[in-house]
Amino acid sequence: MATLRGFGMLSPVLRSFSVKYTPDRTPPQIVLIEPRDGFRTAQDRILVKGHVCDSNPVRVEVNGIPVLFEPGEFETTVKLSPGLNIVRVTAYDVNGNKRELMVRGTMEPQQAAPPAAPAPTSAYTIAVITVGALVAGISLISILFRFPRVRILPLLPLLLFLPLASAAEPGQLPAQESWTGSWVSEFREFQLGEFENTEVFTSGELVLSPTRYWGNDFAASYYYTEWTNLDSPEKKVSIRFVAQSSKTLREFYVYLYQTGQDLTWRFRLELDDGSGRPSGILAWPEAWQTVKITSSKWWTVTLLSPGQLRKGEIYHIVISWENTGPPPSPQDFINIRSLWPFNPAWINGVTTNENRSVLIFDGSWRDLGREPVYILCFTDKTYEGNPYYTLRTDASEIGIFSDNAKGERFQVDRFIRVSGVKVYARRSGTPADNLYMILLRGAYRVAEAVVGTPSSVDNRWCWVGAIFDTPITLSPGQYTLGLLSPLSTSGNRYDICVLGTYSSSPHPNLTFGGTSACFTYSVTGGVTWATKSKMQDDVPFKFIEAFNTSGSFNSRVFDAGEVMRWERLEWEGRLPPGTSLSIQTRSSRDNVSWSLWEDVENDGLIKSPLGRYLQYRIFFSSQSESVSPAVRRVTIFFSDSTPPRLVSAYPTSGQTVQSRRPVIEIVFDDLSGIDTGSIVFRLDGEDAAFSYDPITRTLTCSPVTDLSPGSHEVYVSVRDMAGNQLEERWSFIVEVERRPNFSVVIPVIVIAAVFVAVVLKMRK
Repeated sequence: MATLRGFGMLSPVLRSFSVKYTPDRTPPQIVLIEPRDGFRTAQDRILVKGHVCDSNPVRVEVNGIPVLFEPGEFETTVKLSPGLNIVRVTAYDVNGNKRELMVRGTMEPQQAAPPAAPAPTSAYTIAVITVGALVAGISLISILFRFPRVRILPLLPLLLFLPLASAAEPGQLPAQESWTGSWVSEFREFQLGEFENTEVFTSGELVLSPTRYWGNDFAASYYYTEWTNLDSPEKKVSIRFVAQSSKTLREFYVYLYQTGQDLTWRFRLELDDGSGRPSGILAWPEAWQTVKITSSKWWTVTLLSPGQLRKGEIYHIVISWENTGPPPSPQDFINIRSLWPFNPAWINGVTTNENRSVLIFDGSWRDLGREPVYILCFTDKTYEGNPYYTLRTDASEIGIFSDNAKGERFQVDRFIRVSGVKVYARRSGTPADNLYMILLRGAYRVAEAVVGTPSSVDNRWCWVGAIFDTPITLSPGQYTLGLLSPLSTSGNRYDICVLGTYSSSPHPNLTFGGTSACFTYSVTGGVTWATKSKMQDDVPFKFIEAFNTSGSFNSRVFDAGEVMRWERLEWEGRLPPGTSLSIQTRSSRDNVSWSLWEDVENDGLIKSPLGRYLQYRIFFSSQSESVSPAVRRVTIFFSDSTPPRLVSAYPTSGQTVQSRRPVIEIVFDDLSGIDTGSIVFRLDGEDAAFSYDPITRTLTCSPVTDLSPGSHEVYVSVRDMAGNQLEERWSFIVEVERRPNFSVVIPVIVIAAVFVAVVLKMRK
């Protein structure tokens, strides 16, 4: 097919132009009515029915078998076999352009048992995501089958055309007449706890999150001081932490080791510079104090004035020499207590906050990778921080065997779901029994599991644990987690890590997150339990299915095929109290240059400008880790913003024709379809009879009387289904038919003669 370039650029003003013909490279369009993708049937045959549209002759095959079809329509049946079946519809035009549509479905004989549910797997599965577009009133939907959360499998994009159905209230036009179509993006239970890091796929973009953790998270081989010795005037040390709440800070405690002369030191609470280093800027003007350190103990540093910490902000307690009196030296210095990790807790993501650390300045700041020991004291008499400093190795406290059970007592202040637990443990010898865990609330047993066996627990310290068969929900209250191995002996037992504090430590019941917890033990095989308040068992909960308090989802880029007017966005899901979400969109005409992100209004109106491409993103937030907003379906409504265009016309502008009754043909093209009732066609200013073929989108007019010689004007006006109007005028020339002119030469014979006048006279 030859297409006319530039015809759509004609203005209503009569003008002539040159025509350039290019070959047809557009494949046929296939609209599949039946079957739907993902079909399930007990029959051994299925009806395949649809439409094919192209400006040239087309042949259609279903699963490689030619199908006889009426113009624009085809229908056949396909034999199915039990299990998964694939139906392929292929259309070719005379120029070799090809388009193939494929749907999948299952034939399930009635006697067959339903398929068993898939076995549980640690790779979280997100169920169906569907995305799509609407072309000429037909919804084009691409379905992506479920895929694992961690192990990425190839996506299987399946194309399926469905008629657009839209309910309308009485007295209102159907939505299809108001909108060109809608793009539907579906996903099940998209919520905060499931999404964090972005993974990009060919047909979509999902944000996935790692497992969440909660509980005690740290053990140390011993307190470590050498790296934090402030033994020269230029040295500084920083205790970096993230505020866990927005409260007024009055003072803080730091355990300081002192040797040599008594020196005066400055303590400053500074803001972070954005890179994890102190900025040199005080958190507020009087967030500092000087203290003369005279002995090794927990020191209280009371700031010149209290100030407000902001939850989530990074702060630094910077300690430096006050620059008065004798300077620090290798014999006269202080240092802070910090923990050197004995267990690789960060591998499991269990550190309370990765931004908490110890930094040293000896010309420049560097991170020592140590866990600081400190306590924050708020004006409301609450505390946060870490009072623990070392690992306790007394076998009487860490050994688990016979009736000797060890564990932890802790407080839960919110509803949380727990799907498993881990402990940092080792075996001594070869225990005769497993390492068991019981979780108690009072005398009620909430859960139990095997967390280790003689073969799974190494003789070196390692993480061992178990996943519960069914996640359990912990309601607010006090719990006891106990570890037992009844048949093991003292020489062949399990050991666990236990954290301890200085006997003089203030608030020894603090865990790293500021939650009350303490070491507990039993000599009755778990029947009764006692506690030691100055120690804590290293029994962190793992696999806690809590929610993030914020998150986002980025949709794939949607290609509408033409420049569209983006109308409104609707979403379905849930928004529990204390949660919120906001949606933004952006658009592009070329998928390169994008508009700014614009908020979607409360009524769903999209403010992004016209464009062929659209992308949306959702921001989620929650005031609690126990509840989350969720979105299951997003629908974007858009309308065709491009008026119809003239693909070709005969006669063209300025063309001379010899016939006084030329057949006038005009071919249109439009995304949303031509509104046949809107077509106006005039010839020389008068309405003229015409016919219109909606399949080929061709208008034809055959004048019923001869056109006079000279110029004749064509006028056409047409609207598409979205209301965009095209109006064009041009003229062509008709020449009059004339009879041929003949020159006939008739030979003439000239005879020369002499005429003599003879006068006869008669005599009488």
